[in-house]
Amino acid sequence: MLELKETATQYWMEYFKQHSFYKLMNSFYNIKEDSYPSKPTFIRTQIMACNRVIFYGNDENVGDYHILDVGILFDCNYKVSKRQLSNQELSNGLKLLSDPSKFEILCFIRNKKAYGQEIAAELKLTTATISHHMNTLMKLGLINIEKSDNKVYYQMNKEAVNYLLEVTKNKLLED
Repeated sequence: MLELKETATQYWMEYFKQHSFYKLMNSFYNIKEDSYPSKPTFIRTQIMACNRVIFYGNDENVGDYHILDVGILFDCNYKVSKRQLSNQELSNGLKLLSDPSKFEILCFIRNKKAYGQEIAAELKLTTATISHHMNTLMKLGLINIEKSDNKVYYQMNKEAVNYLLEVTKNKLLED
């Protein structure tokens, strides 16, 4: 395991000699470059978080830096690859879509970017509720994020929603 972690760590050290943090964030979360303030960034390789990427960067409690936890079991280029979702992951994704508030949020940001207060006002929810829903949707990759003018803008990640629905359809009807 140590050898695997060392190999992954070496990969990221070489990666950042040629690429910016923002390019990496764009590839994982579809966050536009320069959407986050420039801060020192720590990449933590995680053996137990296979094929997962978790970004801590907009939380005042984290500190004056970004943290990106990256699971090690990626493809040979350490890129997140689409894989067949487990039944549990499919079920969790469908639960997200079946939640009326999350569904309304996705419908509202289907074809446009909107920030939290705008979504809260439109759907008559609190900004805290919107933030909670957005964190849940982001973990499944169903939204794209862009920060501009001290506001975080959200938009539905149509590719991810389509992938979730396509995998569900294949699992239920074609397996």
